Amino acid sequence: MKKRHRKRVEKRTPKGVDFGSEFHALLAGSMDFVSELQGSNILGIGYGITFSKELNTQLPQVSFLGEHSQCLVRAFNQFEQWGAKSDGDVVDMTLVFLEAGGYLVGIGPERHRLMQRVSGFDRTLSPIVVGATWTKHLDTRSPGVDQFRHYKRKLVSPFVLGAATYEGEVKKDSVQPEGIRPCPEVKEILKFECTFIDERDVVENTTASTILRGHQRKLPTSPRLTSKRSRMKDANPESYLRRREETFRRHFPVTRGRLL
Repeated sequence: MKKRHRKRVEKRTPKGVDFGSEFHALLAGSMDFVSELQGSNILGIGYGITFSKELNTQLPQVSFLGEHSQCLVRAFNQFEQWGAKSDGDVVDMTLVFLEAGGYLVGIGPERHRLMQRVSGFDRTLSPIVVGATWTKHLDTRSPGVDQFRHYKRKLVSPFVLGAATYEGEVKKDSVQPEGIRPCPEVKEILKFECTFIDERDVVENTTASTILRGHQRKLPTSPRLTSKRSRMKDANPESYLRRREETFRRHFPVTRGRLL
């Protein structure tokens, strides 16, 4: 008599994703442009007028004036890799006007475009964005920067971001106009967005506050100094249900419509 062999039933672990849970992801952008701009030894920023081939008209131009052209070229090449050729506003530009005079300039990746570039169309993540900002302190404000700020108050106010080099002796942080040379190797960027803000109006947890804190050499208050319980988000069942319903409504509208 033959023995009957019982089929071995494999225990399978249920698989799936609970969209009520929160999934964190660290999104980091390239930071090499900071060392390149530092290596170019930016002496100042010039404001002028140039002809834009993209818009076939004259536009205001903002130029970084540095001593080393190759560093400027490599920095702008990185901007192009971010997508600056098709969308110049992937490069964020912020100017903070100081109460003591002068102003701060900050250049870095625009946060929302960085998220889209790194995470694609994945909207189920709770991103933690990490990026760098290059800053420059300018002691004085020329009429050009005030005119540029006035121009940017228009609803649509495109401008060109570029670079130039300086060949000559620098005396007391001042340069001579005859020493300024164009830098044709730099691929200029057509931009529409630029943030202007006065020091007294700076709000915490913004790019402007990061630039100002770096200038003042002040560190932000670390969340590690607060108790762990106070830093924990509300994790009650209602928050899971709300997050699950929101994700389901956003990403599966057809399925949701059929079920309801």
